[in-house]
Amino acid sequence: MGTSRLGGVLAFVGDDPGSKSSSIPSGSEHTLRGLGVPILEPGNLQEVMELGLHGVAMSLLSGLWTAIRVTTPVADSVGTADVWPGQVAPVLPVVEWRGVPYIPKITPNVTGQFGIDTEEELLDARIRVARAYGSANDLNHVTVETPSDWIGLASRGTVYFEMRAALGALGLDDERLRRFGIRILHVRMPDPVDAEALRRFGRGLSEIVVVEEKRSFLETTIREALYRTADPPAIVGKYDERGDTLFPQYGTLDADRLAAAIAARLSRRIEASELRAPRRPRRLLPVASADRAAYLCSGCPHNVSLRVPEETLVGGGIGCHALGGRMDPAMFGDTAIKTHMGAEGAGWIGIEPFVEDRHFVQNIGDGTYFHSG
Repeated sequence: MGTSRLGGVLAFVGDDPGSKSSSIPSGSEHTLRGLGVPILEPGNLQEVMELGLHGVAMSLLSGLWTAIRVTTPVADSVGTADVWPGQVAPVLPVVEWRGVPYIPKITPNVTGQFGIDTEEELLDARIRVARAYGSANDLNHVTVETPSDWIGLASRGTVYFEMRAALGALGLDDERLRRFGIRILHVRMPDPVDAEALRRFGRGLSEIVVVEEKRSFLETTIREALYRTADPPAIVGKYDERGDTLFPQYGTLDADRLAAAIAARLSRRIEASELRAPRRPRRLLPVASADRAAYLCSGCPHNVSLRVPEETLVGGGIGCHALGGRMDPAMFGDTAIKTHMGAEGAGWIGIEPFVEDRHFVQNIGDGTYFHSG
């Protein structure tokens, strides 16, 4: 349906790549691309503020929801952001669609043929405007460059700063990066990206190394932009030329983990003596050797209220009663059905006609009980 010129939307999308405080590791880039939502990816608190303002301006100009993807290292960080008047002064490019400058409007009816027409507007106008905005405001820019560079390193979000820290650990500051012909691309808007800007980045290089967490995203974008260009560079990221893992698709990437892989790529043209030896990845020491399973708090009524007769059908949901299933199944019942918040008990509607049991015990969290129980 889009947004109006006076009604932009900036969606904050939280991702926890290392599953530090979430139930599963996450990466929302592919979902956002599929939804046609431009992605802005800050790597620190300063960029949250600056890219947030760009995101609002881009939404107002394009008629799209825009997303600012905030990952755990940024969300959990503490720091200082520099602020001054006119710090972010968005450049608003004019993009023509159907012969006139595009002005966004809300399309309230997107069913049937209306949806087909709106799909054309989404793909052929709104996303083009967002791409033009990112290019006009230099949201993806080369930070280190010389005419004689042979290799390019491209990264985005927090991993860009981890990559720069890894290069620093190898003794490669900006001056030495230029001396050794290493070009750096800082991507703050990974989608949609101006393909011509990526081609300029890759011009004259022998290879491009894309450093990013999780599945290939920026790597795929760069490869697509440089495909069929004259004398394109080799592009590696998740895997090298032999198909061996270079940067894993799982877990997180920090400076310690990146340094060895980057050093291996650079050592093909740079003498090992010119690089500091990468230190071994640091590992957290265990704080205790004892293994204590999660348990209900002492004195909590759930310690007795969760007890049920043998072979009772029990449903679980969202709440600390879920700990019961991890403690003593014989005492707390064998949870047959687990459901999302707000659907507690609904499972019984489906199974009741097909089982001999006359009733079902459904646990429900206090918060859920308050708003939808």
